[in-house]
Amino acid sequence: MHWRYIADAFTTPPDWGFGDWWAPDVAVRAGTYYMYYVGHSVANGVHCIGVATARTPIGPFTDHGSLACSDLFGQGYIDPNPFIDRDGKAYLYLSVDNPYHSISVIPLAPDLLHVAGQRKQLFTLSQSWEHGPYFSTVEGPFMVRQGSTYYLFYSGNDWQHDYAMGYATAASPLGPFTKYRGNPILRGTKTVTGPGGGSLFQGPNGGWWLAYHAWTGGPGYSSGGARNLRIDPVTWRHGVVTVRGPTTTPQPAP
Repeated sequence: MHWRYIADAFTTPPDWGFGDWWAPDVAVRAGTYYMYYVGHSVANGVHCIGVATARTPIGPFTDHGSLACSDLFGQGYIDPNPFIDRDGKAYLYLSVDNPYHSISVIPLAPDLLHVAGQRKQLFTLSQSWEHGPYFSTVEGPFMVRQGSTYYLFYSGNDWQHDYAMGYATAASPLGPFTKYRGNPILRGTKTVTGPGGGSLFQGPNGGWWLAYHAWTGGPGYSSGGARNLRIDPVTWRHGVVTVRGPTTTPQPAP
């Protein structure tokens, strides 16, 4: 609950883009921290995923340029999530802007600085909660492996209004993925609007948590809202994931 500012990841913005820097996600291997992030490309005018490295989690990070932007079937890659499997193979999960919103995966090279294959689309909008009156999407993937099952968490609906989170499962990091019938597992309440953009992690006592953002005073910036970082416990029971939230007061560790 008590956070302290340490430093910026970059001392100067990467020169391959001109703004829209967001959605950083970090993987660590052999003492090197790999940060994947989004920017607006100077070269082609679409959103691209860049990668940078550092020897410590606080940086400063050295940028290695744009990693992937688009292909023949989709333009604008956003919301990167690197995942290193138990066999050492690495994958980059991402969202695609156009021509329609979807979630995909790209194999990464052993150096984690280059792609090692073509983008594979995993799924797009197919459940009712992913559609909103103002905007519809699936985005913000985050991969977790439990046993032999791969859990791909994601957000859907309108990020300024009825944002929520669900997940899909597969027996392989490349799918095919099946969406959980009980989605969404995290949705707004009377006091918490549009929770989403979540990442899972284990706490020091081994319990699982979901860190995500939501609106207070909103929805949306135009309504005077502000997004804040939130954290709630996650439970795994018989292969089903449950989030104990969103809550308005702190909860004990699971």
